[in-house]
Amino acid sequence: MSATNPAGRTHRSTLRRRGIVATVALGLTVGLAAAVPAIPADAAAKAKAKITITAPATVASGSLAKISGTVKDSSTKKPVKRVKVKVQQRTPGTGWKTLRTVKTSATGKWVATAMVAKHTDFQASVTGGKHVRPSISKVKTVSATQSLTVTSTVPRMLDAGGSVTVTGVASPGLVGTVVTLQQWSGRNWAGVGTASVLPNRTFSVAGVMTTPGSNLSLRVFVNGAAKMGVAPAEAAAGSVNVYGWFSPSYSLNSPVKWDSSSLGSQNETVVVQGTRYFGAIVLDSARERLVYRTDGKCDQFRATLAVVDTKWGTASPYDQFTAQIDLDSKMNAWQSPVVAGRTNVPMA
Repeated sequence: MSATNPAGRTHRSTLRRRGIVATVALGLTVGLAAAVPAIPADAAAKAKAKITITAPATVASGSLAKISGTVKDSSTKKPVKRVKVKVQQRTPGTGWKTLRTVKTSATGKWVATAMVAKHTDFQASVTGGKHVRPSISKVKTVSATQSLTVTSTVPRMLDAGGSVTVTGVASPGLVGTVVTLQQWSGRNWAGVGTASVLPNRTFSVAGVMTTPGSNLSLRVFVNGAAKMGVAPAEAAAGSVNVYGWFSPSYSLNSPVKWDSSSLGSQNETVVVQGTRYFGAIVLDSARERLVYRTDGKCDQFRATLAVVDTKWGTASPYDQFTAQIDLDSKMNAWQSPVVAGRTNVPMA
């Protein structure tokens, strides 16, 4: 039948429009899906790593410290194996420097060693990779204890005003620092000399001993520098005997001549066999006796007995004498043999 059906046309037109709408809608759906990038399979599988670090709290300066830790998946708690771990270090006043790069084991553990000379911070990180995301550990500080070793103290006996020298070796972290030689005063430590630790870690420090005394304790000391990561250090340096002159408290039997150096001046001396002596006392009589009051300040003594060969040599050519020392309540603590000699100066 050739006659048209308006209702039919309308139905087909609607279907066509619906078809067009449906086609357009489908096209939009496909187009939107194509615009969203696909998520790679390996990115979805990357582990959210958590890295830990452990280290000793304290080591001796110059020794090796073990720095270690683990890398685990923070979600599954399973170890992450065969990933690179970068270990870094820094000392006070410096920036981070890479110590070395290591790999985790099959159990997710890693380990490195470092020589620690002064206080040092350590940190480890996973830089990321095909199967793991980046992660960084906390900072761990390793403190270094410093040390001084004394190799010699010379001389062990000296006169007041003389110098004593202490030599030794310092730990690596003390290179360039100042070593102080100190004397125990009975109440505190007092400095008597300073020197620097050389690049080869040795030191030699001299000090002037001004106070007489027996068994005076010495030590060497480094104050340290917290800002530089250097801890203080000290070491005993033994003891020394420092001799000083006592002036006679009084004399018996006859006047006494002594050179003025025994009273604190060095204007005059005496010479025995070509050696010049300060603080010498010259007796003019074999009957002379000198008395000293040490008041407990002396428990050791040193004396030279001789016929002097200076202008005071006015004794007879065959003069002889002995000496006796009494210390505090101990009478006749020391008795010299008979001393005899001939003066080199012509008799008056």
